Amino acid sequence: MEKTAIYHLNDSSYCFSTSLNRLVIRLRTKRDDPDISKIEVMVMRKFAKKQIPHIFEMHKRAHDDLFDYYEAVLTIRDSRLMYGFYLYDKAGKRHCYGEMGFCESFDDFACGNGYFQMPYVNKADLVKENEKFSGRIFYQIFPDRFAIGGEPTLKPTMGWGDKPDRVSFAGGNLRGIIEHLDYLKNLGIGGIYLTPVWKSDSNHRYDTLDYGYVDPRLGSDEDLVELVKKCHEMDILVMLDLVYNHTSFRHPYFQDVLKRGKESPYYDWYIIHHDPVRFLESDFEHFGKARYMPKLNMSNPACADHFVEVAFDIVKRYGIDAYRVDVADEISHRFYTRLNNRLKDYDPDFLIIGENWHEASSFLNSGLENDGTMNYALRSLLIKAFAEEKMTAKELEEKITSLWFRYKEGTSLNMLNLLSSHDTPRFLTLCHEDKARFLSAYAFLLLFPGIPYVYYGDERGMVGGDDPDCRRCLELDKNDPEIYEPIEKLIHLRKKIGKTFKGYSLAHKGDVLALTLTYEGGTLSLLINLGEDIRLQSNVAHEASYRYDGKTLKHMGFAAFSKKIVIE
Repeated sequence: MEKTAIYHLNDSSYCFSTSLNRLVIRLRTKRDDPDISKIEVMVMRKFAKKQIPHIFEMHKRAHDDLFDYYEAVLTIRDSRLMYGFYLYDKAGKRHCYGEMGFCESFDDFACGNGYFQMPYVNKADLVKENEKFSGRIFYQIFPDRFAIGGEPTLKPTMGWGDKPDRVSFAGGNLRGIIEHLDYLKNLGIGGIYLTPVWKSDSNHRYDTLDYGYVDPRLGSDEDLVELVKKCHEMDILVMLDLVYNHTSFRHPYFQDVLKRGKESPYYDWYIIHHDPVRFLESDFEHFGKARYMPKLNMSNPACADHFVEVAFDIVKRYGIDAYRVDVADEISHRFYTRLNNRLKDYDPDFLIIGENWHEASSFLNSGLENDGTMNYALRSLLIKAFAEEKMTAKELEEKITSLWFRYKEGTSLNMLNLLSSHDTPRFLTLCHEDKARFLSAYAFLLLFPGIPYVYYGDERGMVGGDDPDCRRCLELDKNDPEIYEPIEKLIHLRKKIGKTFKGYSLAHKGDVLALTLTYEGGTLSLLINLGEDIRLQSNVAHEASYRYDGKTLKHMGFAAFSKKIVIE
């Protein structure tokens, strides 16, 4: 038994409650350890009159390339628990594993008898799926490039459809979005995510000049009120971008610091290294290499409290449903706990998504900060497997499993899953415009658990390289039905599951990846062939497909079925 591979941590992604009476316990072991015959979890109520051990067998839930993950889902009445694990080797010997490691008996340790502890489950601390967002597909819009409604408030500096540069304005506005909500509804979209809409000098608006007032190029505050209202009437949720890592250097607060230095009340609202402040890299911290976006000091309580109230005021004024937080991993944990409490005291269903491109447990697993992140980690795997064809079905299965077990179940279900964004080349371009690779990746994205989103125009076959080329104008007179129709079918197939999702499994048979979803009333299977053409004949009609004729699933083809399909 490889004891160094065995791992558990209480109150983490290895032990969590999704409700007051449902407890999930996980244990990690070496992959295919030949000396493990059975694993049990022993649970006792801490304050019962008579402490009776309850034994539950754990089942292998999944595996990655290094580890097996065992899981037990318990129905509990009293959350104040002590628990430990029994691992049996091939000879039948029982090994005890608890908070202090391996032991002959949990009684070897005086402190809690060596058990893991679940002190108490508070309702406010539950990390669970946000059901308001469950089963919805989001659609990301870069407002300047989506659509022009009415007459542009200010004259555009580029023609609609011209290749964009970093400074040009195409004239897209909020009225253009309002006028195309029917298009989104018919596509099956259940939520829109808008990149920043507040007053700014740039077309991307991540260098904010005035928080809480719509940029005149996009329209008016009344336009935003109308957009949110009409979205809600059509059962479409609205997510806005929250940019609190930095401001524009032309923001009045930073301008005051430049003029008055330490005499400015906002001096400590930024991170300043030299007084008087010069517009030099060494004088103040800023976003990335962009000096024109000075970094806010969210460790300063006055600064943090001010921006929490700004965020709260926007929610109250416009009635939005979610924030996506820009550069989320550079903002203090203290700020997030304040933001989370303020917003969720007002709207318990409000969703906070962080822009994290990497492992983000410290911002996620407590349930007190971000609810999920933009799932760039999943995107990286799908690029490797589909766009680059450098990953087998087996490797993809293993890596996705490893990613899933990073977080608590509720957190994984709140991840915002993506393939393209305003910060990345479009996925079709990464696929060298190979439609099969593009559509198979989108099939996986749209059906995999979490909150999938479509970057505007991907559904119509838009291409584009690195920023700013990925921010081209949406030309609604141009459409590739060979791409649009499968994506539309997949979106409606995902909507069919809606809020009734129960669980998923991921497996492979040779080069075929199989994703199976269970939900109330049925099962959905997605098969994707990452290898050579194979014979795949089923008496079950497929709901959506590409490069599948009912008999042969071709290379990089997919097929989705409303039934579990076993690969022979």
